Amino acid sequence: MFPRSRCAQAPWSLALLLCLLLSFCTCIAAQEPPRRRLVPGVGFSLAHDYGTASVHHANSTVANVVKIEGSPAYKQFMRGHSAASPHPQSALCPRLIASIPLLDAICQPSQLPSSGVDAAKPMVRALKASVEAYLGTTFCFADVAIPATLSADQNAAIRDALAADGLQTALPNPINAALAAAVANGIETDDERVLLAVDYSRSGLAAVLFTQELGVFDELRHDAWPELGDDSAPQDPRHWDLVSAALANFLRESDRRAGVDDLVSYGDRAEEKQFRDALRDVLGKAQGQAEAVMFDPIFASAAGVADASFNVMDDPGFSKKPFWSCGWRSALYRDSSEAEL
Repeated sequence: MFPRSRCAQAPWSLALLLCLLLSFCTCIAAQEPPRRRLVPGVGFSLAHDYGTASVHHANSTVANVVKIEGSPAYKQFMRGHSAASPHPQSALCPRLIASIPLLDAICQPSQLPSSGVDAAKPMVRALKASVEAYLGTTFCFADVAIPATLSADQNAAIRDALAADGLQTALPNPINAALAAAVANGIETDDERVLLAVDYSRSGLAAVLFTQELGVFDELRHDAWPELGDDSAPQDPRHWDLVSAALANFLRESDRRAGVDDLVSYGDRAEEKQFRDALRDVLGKAQGQAEAVMFDPIFASAAGVADASFNVMDDPGFSKKPFWSCGWRSALYRDSSEAEL
């Protein structure tokens, strides 16, 4: 029997050495923290009369990008009314009416309901265009804050409007505008606290009551008074008394008047002095504490949902990919190691 040559053993030794080296490198790579995506979070807030957009950057700065007034169709849709578009009248109608007056009713332009998606799409498109101009590139994810009073059909129409413009959401669903405003105001404590969020806008008054502990919010109750918006204030001398009474009754029925720990106010009329006075009458000290940390009330909901969107996308476990038709056009998704725009 002939002894095995050392030259014959060399390839096996080299292969073993390479395997050990590869295993070592794999272990080192596994210990390295995952790279952050550095993609900014984009938040839209769709209020009853207007929409806002904010961007949350990786360095925790927030840019409030734009506020856009809604069209009549958008305002009807957000209030739960069916928007309508006139059906054009036939050119023959004027001649027929002249000879047969009974045809007058038949020839009147009919009102054909348009879908909620059609009403929401122009607002979504305008907000998206403003954010793209701010970022200098397109983006593929945006999350939305909406009033608590919107129906499931309205929610679905808003999601469809986003998808129609090539946008996906990082969050599973649109979030309550009151909750988003609380996030923007940094309401987060270790102990359980009761939070009252009040929206005062041209279109109405709304209130949501939460409990909050360790950043987890549970809604206790919400209500809305569309007849108590700021647009009605000049016409009704009792307006501010009615606002105070509505909020006091809301808390009394919730058995929480003496137990509100934090207050967040938001909406396009939340900085009205008379509104602040009404809150002070109802809540006393809690209102004064909240004033010192109040985020811009017009953009609070958009900023809060942008914050939530960024944190979800920044998680290493987030695996949702942008639509191909969007991703290839954007500088944000080509290399996750790129510095954020």
